Amino acid sequence: MDPGTALLIGSLVAGGSTVYAAQKAAANARRAAKQAREDARLMREQSDKEIAQMQSTANQNQLQFETNLAETRKKTQLSIDQANAAQASAVKQINQQTASSRLAIQQSRLQGRIQQQSLAHNVGRKKRARVGTPKSLRTKVEANSALALGGSSGGTSKSGTGGLNV
Repeated sequence: MDPGTALLIGSLVAGGSTVYAAQKAAANARRAAKQAREDARLMREQSDKEIAQMQSTANQNQLQFETNLAETRKKTQLSIDQANAAQASAVKQINQQTASSRLAIQQSRLQGRIQQQSLAHNVGRKKRARVGTPKSLRTKVEANSALALGGSSGGTSKSGTGGLNV
């Protein structure tokens, strides 16, 4: 074989192996790019799922937070209402006790005044003087009557005897 042919065959073989190697490298690069695209798609899907899960969790957490907040506000308002009712009841009870105490003090003072007046001397009161019993008065009247003195009176009967018609 001729040295030019051998060189030509050698360069063709070397060129063919270079082309083969380039084709293999291109196929490997295409396969790697396809795998990278598939990996990127899977990662994107996984990221989308994670984002959707996070959004769902965030929505649930927000709903739970709002529910808890509303419940806490209701409990707080209930506590405020109960405290206001207890305060109003205490004020009412204090007012009743104050009025009762004032009444008791007034009654005590009145009772003291009544007792003081009952124990006081009868200054300014006229003492009732007893003149006598009706029998003694009658006797005195009969003794001073017109019959006793010898005269006639409208209190006598037709016979002229008798005393006062009592």
